[in-house]
Amino acid sequence: MEFKQNSKLFLSKIIIVLLLSMSVFGNELNEILNQFDNNQTYNSPDKAPQENKENDARLVIDGEIQLYTSYSYSHPSNMEPDYAKLSHIKSRLDLNADINFNQNWKGKLEGYAFYDAIYNIKGQDQYPQDVLDDYEKEAELENVYIKGALTTNLDLKIGRQLVRWGKSDNLVVTDILNPYDLREPGTFDLDEFKLPVTMTKFDYYFNAWNLSLIAINEVRFDKEPPIGSEYNPLSLYSVPIHTVNISDNKPSSNLENTQWAASVQHSSHNFDFSLYSADVFDKKGTLENNGTLQREYDRIFMFGGDISLVVDKWILFAETAYFSDMKYNNISGSNIEISESDRLDILGGIEYHGFEDVLITFEALDRHLLDYKQGMLDAYFQEIKKNQIEYAFRLDADFLHQTLHFHYFTKYFGKKGEEGGVHRGWIKYDVTDSFDITLGIINYIGGDNNYIEAIKDNDRVYTVLKYRF
Repeated sequence: MEFKQNSKLFLSKIIIVLLLSMSVFGNELNEILNQFDNNQTYNSPDKAPQENKENDARLVIDGEIQLYTSYSYSHPSNMEPDYAKLSHIKSRLDLNADINFNQNWKGKLEGYAFYDAIYNIKGQDQYPQDVLDDYEKEAELENVYIKGALTTNLDLKIGRQLVRWGKSDNLVVTDILNPYDLREPGTFDLDEFKLPVTMTKFDYYFNAWNLSLIAINEVRFDKEPPIGSEYNPLSLYSVPIHTVNISDNKPSSNLENTQWAASVQHSSHNFDFSLYSADVFDKKGTLENNGTLQREYDRIFMFGGDISLVVDKWILFAETAYFSDMKYNNISGSNIEISESDRLDILGGIEYHGFEDVLITFEALDRHLLDYKQGMLDAYFQEIKKNQIEYAFRLDADFLHQTLHFHYFTKYFGKKGEEGGVHRGWIKYDVTDSFDITLGIINYIGGDNNYIEAIKDNDRVYTVLKYRF
């Protein structure tokens, strides 16, 4: 334990030195990186060139309405709760307001509400209350922030927001600052699953560099499928866990529980790299028996980075993260024990842009437990391995003057895919600039992973009708 604390302190000092070095020796580093690219420009979504915005509207309100329907064709019939056949008739409203206070300061207010009529149609009495609370209806504020320039090189963004770390679009390594909505895993892209969190974010820009310092003011965790839902079925557990009283001891959002993060990023025409560090709460938590079963959440420390290089029509990228102080459950007889292990995640990927309007991506990831013990369990009480292997493949193509969009995504677990995975394919057609139709199919592949095996009958076809205004 003392070694881990010393390692954590040592890594923290390294990060501070690196961050200071970037600001002091930025010009010298730029000269070195000129060997890769002589035209460095830092592209940041929050740092756009200053323009004359006197004629811009002070308030712009827009949004979208969508209808999502799905049909589960593999789920067993005549069971309660009933998740077979027609499984979603969900209407959703998204509203967004962009505010221009002046040339340098902007604001955003964004929220949504949805209602799924399927539970009323099939009968609410058969569903657990937790399922109804999570899936039948919901309303929530998403991105709510103000941002602007404090000086020529220093920006501030404060409020509920999303922060993107890492190069991977399909697997999570360093992108840990925002929690995820995991209530229907595999049904949408990772970016669509991310949940905004209240942060205070400073960005300092110099040459082709961006230094970010972040205080995460809100403690927010993943939205997980409740027990008894189709994505957390009772068949997953060897004991009747729905009868066990487990309290969720989530930390409150206060000054003491402020989480911290920092990054240094360099961006140029054909070569990018970044360094990241974060001191945050583990969003999965572990069970502890203190007279009663409680789910506790402890802080973890992450240090990582990524790199990408453009070579002709290829983009080669890698991403890695070192996590310390991670906790896992072990069950010995009737006792629940805690094991600690550091973890090293290493990802490599390629993108190919050789065909017009086509993008092909492949990624491979190894999550390696450095202090592995037999019988370590994940959040669903399933035994995990010393090396947790994941693969992802994606194909995106546009047709008919980029009005017809084809997408295919697959993800597998295990060295040979033996633990299971998911296939998803969908086609979106832009009927007009404001109206589009999506048709898709999702197929879960069972395997040695007990969780994926338990949800393998959730295969479905789906449609999305979306109107933007």
